[in-house]
Formats: sequence, C-alpha cells, structure tokens
Amino acid sequence: MLVTAPIRNNRQFRLFWLSSIIFFSGFWAQLVVLAWLAFEITGSEFAVAGFAAARFAPLLFGPLGGLVADAANRPRLLMLTNLVALAIGAVTALLASFDVIAYWHVLLSGFLIGMTQAPLQPARFTLLMDIVPRDEFSSANALNMAAMMGSRI
Repeated sequence: MLVTAPIRNNRQFRLFWLSSIIFFSGFWAQLVVLAWLAFEITGSEFAVAGFAAARFAPLLFGPLGGLVADAANRPRLLMLTNLVALAIGAVTALLASFDVIAYWHVLLSGFLIGMTQAPLQPARFTLLMDIVPRDEFSSANALNMAAMMGSRI
C-alpha cells in the first residue's frame, strides 16, 4: 500500500490533511512572531524564554485536554479552539498595530493560545482514527506528521 493512499481514497482525510498544513503553518508562524514581539518590546532574551514558558505551560494540562477531546465532538472542538486562538491572535495584532501592546499582553496571548492547544492536539490526532480506515491509519498518521513537521520549514 502506498503512503499516499489516505489522500487518494478518503475525501475527509484529504480535507483534514490540507487543514493540517494550513493550521500547523499558522501555529509555527504565530509562535515565531509572538516570540519576536516579546523581544521587540523588551529587548531581552529572558523575556522570550518567559513567553515560551507561558506558551507551552498549558500543555501540561494535556491529559485533561485528552479527556475533553474524548468527550467532545472532535470536529466542533477543532473549530471552536481554532476560532478562539484566531480571536486571541486578532486582539494581539490589533494591540500591536495601535502600538499599545505590552509584554504582559504577549504573555497572556501565549498562555491563552496554549490553553486552546491542550484539547486541540489530542483531538487532531484522535480524529484520524475516526476518519481513516484501520489499514490506512499508519500512512495517515505519517502524512499528518509530515504536514506538522514540514510546515516548520
């Protein structure tokens, strides 16, 4: 079986995979931009590390996020968490555009976006099991990880 079988054979996976490329590209870009903004505001590498800590600390709630992902409608959860992250990003962009942003805004944005990631990541990965036949799961997972890691470029 070819690795690309889930893309060819499954419209739901094809859409999910394309959304993964877009989502993870935005995820990595947002991470870089907010870290850069933390440095621009403070001029401190320590502040960038503080942002990174605030951004990734909510992932410690991953097991709770997994419980939420298991109990919720996964596609709706993905849409909701992405919309919340979009709203947080939009507010942060507006604050930066009007030159009224402070470092604590960047920390809060990072933390809140991280909170959306706690249920989002388990939901994304378990949704694969819902939309891909068992015999194509390995290929679908590899393609999903390629989208995630390839979007870093």
